Amino acid sequence: MTNLLLAGCLALILVLVIAVFALPLLIDPNNYKTDIAALIRDKTGRDVAFEGNITVTVFPWIGLRTEKIVVSNKPGFQELPFISVSKSDIKVKLLPLLAQKIEVNTIALDGLTLNLVKDKQGLSNWDDLIASSRPSPSAAPTNRDSQNISPGSALAALTVGDITIQNAQINWNNQQTGKQLELKNIRFTANKFVFGEPIKIDMAMAVSGKELKFPGSIKLVTELRVDEKLDHFDLRDSQLDWISAKKPVAGQPLAAIINTPNADINVAQQTLKLSNLQLQSGDIKLAAEINGEHIMDKPSIQGSAVIAPFNPNVAMKQWELALPTMGDAKALTNLGLNLHFQATADQVEFTSLDVALDNSRGKGAVTIKGFTQPAVLFDLAVDTIDVDRYLPPTKSSKPIASPGMAFAAGTFSVPLDWLRKLDAEGKLALGQLVFNRMTLQDVHLTLSSKKGVVKIGQTAKQFYQGAYSGNLNVDARAEKSVLSLNEKLTNIHLEPLLKAAKGEAKMGGILTASTQLYGQGNNTHELQSNLTGKANFFLKDGFIKGFNLEKMLENSKNLAKGGALSTTQHDQTAFSKISGTVIINKGLLQNNDLIANTEKLRSTGKGNVHLDTGLVDYIITTKLLKAAATATTPEQVHDTPIVIHLGGTLSQPTYTLDMGALLTDKNKAKIDRFLDKNKDKVDKLIDKLDKKLGPGVGDLLKKIF
Repeated sequence: MTNLLLAGCLALILVLVIAVFALPLLIDPNNYKTDIAALIRDKTGRDVAFEGNITVTVFPWIGLRTEKIVVSNKPGFQELPFISVSKSDIKVKLLPLLAQKIEVNTIALDGLTLNLVKDKQGLSNWDDLIASSRPSPSAAPTNRDSQNISPGSALAALTVGDITIQNAQINWNNQQTGKQLELKNIRFTANKFVFGEPIKIDMAMAVSGKELKFPGSIKLVTELRVDEKLDHFDLRDSQLDWISAKKPVAGQPLAAIINTPNADINVAQQTLKLSNLQLQSGDIKLAAEINGEHIMDKPSIQGSAVIAPFNPNVAMKQWELALPTMGDAKALTNLGLNLHFQATADQVEFTSLDVALDNSRGKGAVTIKGFTQPAVLFDLAVDTIDVDRYLPPTKSSKPIASPGMAFAAGTFSVPLDWLRKLDAEGKLALGQLVFNRMTLQDVHLTLSSKKGVVKIGQTAKQFYQGAYSGNLNVDARAEKSVLSLNEKLTNIHLEPLLKAAKGEAKMGGILTASTQLYGQGNNTHELQSNLTGKANFFLKDGFIKGFNLEKMLENSKNLAKGGALSTTQHDQTAFSKISGTVIINKGLLQNNDLIANTEKLRSTGKGNVHLDTGLVDYIITTKLLKAAATATTPEQVHDTPIVIHLGGTLSQPTYTLDMGALLTDKNKAKIDRFLDKNKDKVDKLIDKLDKKLGPGVGDLLKKIF
């Protein structure tokens, strides 16, 4: 019985072997192209054309070799085929199949072309394939079926030999955005693939496309290990190289290299780990450690990154990024960064920030919530920064602005649409800040910006030996933005402030002032033209250069009495105090209550200044002090006033005397007699007065006399 059974088995095997060898001789697969195409069309809805012979081999492997195959596109996308393959060769070993093992000896594809398209309505040419691959509810396996099918065991029985893809191309055309991407000359090779064992992968391609700024070539080399459940991927010694196809800008091709010795992705445990990730492009070198948790359902990525110091000025030129015109050619030449980060699906947080930019060093934390409409939270501290180095160079004739107005100008230099979208809140501490040529120390700034309403608070504990505080509010929600500014300067030493801001100081003293300003406009010029508000000022121990008020008064009185004029040059007037109130109305500064006192003079003033043009029109009325005040009597001054007119501009003021106020009938007669006897001397003297007392004095005297 046993012998009979054994003989039967041998006979069956012999029949199978004979059938295997005879099958390719008896059946020509090319006769079934139409049936194969019909079956594929039934399953996918796509037409398939076999433009060459199909060759089948059986032993020691089952092999299928084809020439050109073309798979049609979805209706509406028929301009190009969906897939075409010039040649294919797939071989599966026969004998392992008898042991329910699949050993693919070779997978080789030559000339693969895949055309992916998304139309203007957002439909893609692969949507139908995805839909048709989903099982219907009625096709769901029964419990019995599911017990008999073990995907893990089936995959574990799969072995793939060499995989070779060459001369492949993938074309991506997004008709909604107009963007196109071409992956050409794709080459992919992999050695024997067995689950749980390393497989070496080598891939290269050329990347180009419409609106792609940096076309180039990509090469990837890695060693991949995958388990049979397809839920654990381990990549070792991975390196990705990219080289730009563009002509080198700075002598060397633009390139980038990313490598990591270990990248571990565990889908079952939902973890990710990238160890010692390195990125290098030119002088830019980045090192990072990245770990991820819950990567499938609620991803959380954390890690650290270090960017070694490099020259961003050079890097930006290499990457063809536009460099702004800056006040200092050596600005933006050194940048280094060290940080920790934690990211989720809806926010990223940077902590332990340590940034070195040129001569500045900053530390702190930044959080970005939401990525479509991000909200930024920050808490930063910077030792020192000169903002003027990074701003466009300004002319020396630029009008003097307070810190608050300088911050307002900076705010309105930002595009209005961007300002309306800005969602930010935080604080910034600076040991020293140089801005608009002013130096502020121990500075604290707070920012709150949401839905077009921006609020900035500023304090400087050290501001030219005094202190500064201010609040700037901007409401950009309406068509015309609204600005309000309140600020206070306390015991500011004015001379060094003006020298820093203007390069020279024509006045000085210790200034205490406060301002409340309001304006409408979408840029600094519109704001300046519509500015309204009020300012109070008090200057003690002050001085004004360019004229000596006491000497001018003395010479004027001597001239009125027929006496000699002093030609000694005195170009400064010292004041014990100057105080007043300024009313601002649509860019016009009006003052009617100036009080300016010197040791011998008591002065009042009124007039205006145009912010737009800088034109000055101001009158100072001065009287000599007769007797100082005592405990029982007020001070006494002479009745006869001296009137001085200030004109010109803020940057180039002029001073002229109104001599008419001194002329009484008695004094006029004395002057007439004096002029008759000394006409030649007076003409020469008048010419000197223009130089000694200020331009216009000579012409004024000629008109009077």
